[in-house]
Amino acid sequence: MVIMELPPFIILKNPTATYREMTDNYKKINITEFYGFYKDVLLYLQNKMGFIPVITLAKPTTEYNELVEGVANGLFDTVMTTIIITEKRRRIVDFSIALLPSSIRVITRKVKSSHLDLLFFLKPFTWQLWLVILATIPITTILLWYFESQNGDASDNTINNRIGRSFSYTLHSMLGTDSYYVASSAGRLLAFGLHILRIILFAVYTANLLSYIIIQKAAPTISGIDDIKNGKISPDRIGIVVGSAVEDYYLNSISQRKKDYYPLKTADEIYTTLINGNIDAALWNNLTIEYHTSNIYCDLMPVGVEFSHSSYQLPVKKDWLYKADLDFNILSLIESEELDRISSKWLTPHSCSRVDPFGTKGKSITLETTGGLYITFFIFIITSIVIHFGQRWVTSYRTGGTKRRKSLDIHSNRPT
Repeated sequence: MVIMELPPFIILKNPTATYREMTDNYKKINITEFYGFYKDVLLYLQNKMGFIPVITLAKPTTEYNELVEGVANGLFDTVMTTIIITEKRRRIVDFSIALLPSSIRVITRKVKSSHLDLLFFLKPFTWQLWLVILATIPITTILLWYFESQNGDASDNTINNRIGRSFSYTLHSMLGTDSYYVASSAGRLLAFGLHILRIILFAVYTANLLSYIIIQKAAPTISGIDDIKNGKISPDRIGIVVGSAVEDYYLNSISQRKKDYYPLKTADEIYTTLINGNIDAALWNNLTIEYHTSNIYCDLMPVGVEFSHSSYQLPVKKDWLYKADLDFNILSLIESEELDRISSKWLTPHSCSRVDPFGTKGKSITLETTGGLYITFFIFIITSIVIHFGQRWVTSYRTGGTKRRKSLDIHSNRPT
């Protein structure tokens, strides 16, 4: 069998020494010289099928189609790397049952967005919430004016002045400053509720605005395969590995068979040419992209959805004698959940701390999110109204009692 270095599927323990001693495109190596996903799969199949593996290492510049042709020509029994079925390959070799699902995805650099957005400061809240916040100002103004109408100075007790002072107080409170002292108990309670509303809304607004700024800084130049199809970036700025299934997809689905892309010889060149700025995007297998951007190349990121769904399978020669046995043991590998264990071991580690802007988009805070806060403020409003009218009733009751007592005193002191 032939293998080719492609982390996390095949990882050489000492790649420098291994490649230095290669005088041809292929070299026999020992099973102890590499590790990775396919190493664990190979050990399982070896244990079940009882064969002694003869392992050949291919140079990273070897085309994937060349490896499949080697199987068709009897140079290798199979290829253990990320081989996907294509129409051309199907004509010359057979394939085992599927090992893993496969798909293609776009990879690009993390870049800083610089477009002008005049309404960017409004994005932390939805427009419904902004309307409710604006409606809070006149409602609070009217209530404060009503509560304070009996507590203003005689020289400053006109309706216009009282409304102006109430509006000024409400606006200043929403902005974090006070314009004058609230005298009534109901007004002070309402003012306290307004302060709580302002503090929480300000904290939520600041946090959400910061999240939008972070996302804007990480926004990529393209959002997925549709941008490539629509010509958002020049074809010669798109990296494609020559001789791969991804190249077949590009030629058939995007460029109408025109090789107008930036040619890459190895999968590793995808990442180095992106970092060096030679290309703006590349297409490659999603599992490999996820591994490299999550563990090695933290300045790169996958964008958009997966597409061209297929599977990784082992190519074998047409009418190969051991194909049925191979399929049976791969099925055993799957059903025993050993494949799940191997996949979890090699395909899930993450050492990069990164945020995918298309996986966790910042969202505006909605009215529903702050519903509890406004219900609390509404309780403050109702309570302040109850206090206001309660105080007026008590005052009226006491005043009426005093008048009745005075009237009785007058009648009792009248001469008979």
